[in-house]
Amino acid sequence: GEFEVTVSDTGHKVTEEVPEKFKIIDENYRFELKSEEYVHVCCHNAPDSTDDPIPSVWVVKDPRTRIVCITLGHDDKAHANPSFKKLLTNAVKWVGRK
Repeated sequence: GEFEVTVSDTGHKVTEEVPEKFKIIDENYRFELKSEEYVHVCCHNAPDSTDDPIPSVWVVKDPRTRIVCITLGHDDKAHANPSFKKLLTNAVKWVGRK
């Protein structure tokens, strides 16, 4: 279904030029981080059955490499979303140091 994604870090290269809030038709995939000690969350999905936002885009804090995790993008409707496309493009560029 449709839900809202909020960019919680508008200053990260992965979220550059992505609207601060956007709607997407996708699975509201629930991923629960045990701790944010080793990751930096860049986006959250709107909560569904809980009061807590759901992390949907984060980067791993690793001094040797760049890793981006994105739980969005399960079908053609999500793939056609301009904000998702921008997130994905930004992630590839950031990981590739472009």
